[in-house]
Amino acid sequence: MYDDDPIERYGLKLGPYPECVIPTDKIEARLREYPPGSTQPKVVLLGTGSYSPVHRMHVAKFHLVRAYLEGQGVFVAGGLMSPGHDIHVVLKLAEKAIPVADRVAMCRMACQGESWLGVSTWECHQQGFVDFPSVTRNHRKYFDEKFPEHHIRVVYICGADLAIKCRLERGLNDLRVAAVCRPGYSMDDMLERARPHEPGDSLAYFYVIETDQIEDVSSTEIRRRAASPDGRHTLGELMLPETAHYFIKHMEARAKQEQPNSRSCIIS
Repeated sequence: MYDDDPIERYGLKLGPYPECVIPTDKIEARLREYPPGSTQPKVVLLGTGSYSPVHRMHVAKFHLVRAYLEGQGVFVAGGLMSPGHDIHVVLKLAEKAIPVADRVAMCRMACQGESWLGVSTWECHQQGFVDFPSVTRNHRKYFDEKFPEHHIRVVYICGADLAIKCRLERGLNDLRVAAVCRPGYSMDDMLERARPHEPGDSLAYFYVIETDQIEDVSSTEIRRRAASPDGRHTLGELMLPETAHYFIKHMEARAKQEQPNSRSCIIS
């Protein structure tokens, strides 16, 4: 896919996650709560990304989308974070890339206290980068096979920028999209162009969740603060305590392994 191997280029010991797991235990528990006789459509929320590292707003967006969809009469059976493949992360972050094993571990910590959120390693288990439409379709296929009687759809969570760039108002074939944006981020034109409901189907193809609860939290800012001892003391403002502690330990181990004046790092 690429002219050279970006992982080899930066001297990083990374690669596919060793296990392919799409967790369904929390989804199964939620499905048992489905109201008898209800006709509410059932969905699982899916969010892809680097999660490098995961932070508070990653979790908050899942909650915002769930609350909005439930207000629209949709039954949310679960939510899954899907950390991206190391190749994708290295191309974005170069030598600052966090290995997938650490990204998955931190995402699992972030979801540990959530009764309905989990972490899928299908995407990062593949042999190379897989774009989000294929990740979403493969999860929908898995749920069709795992829960054939429930007709679960997948709603892909993203930000307004990606929705606009990829024109997601038309949906992803039979898949659905929920774009989260700040107030004043006009997406009215996209809603007007959005693919209409199918006859007899109450689940829309494109949702816009406008909220003022999106804080200025980013993985970029976390990595910037983590670069200095003083900044590391403030990571609890942006991350959950367990993930902040893990990330600090990761950065300390990384610093010990880096060679002075070298652009590459070796992470085992």
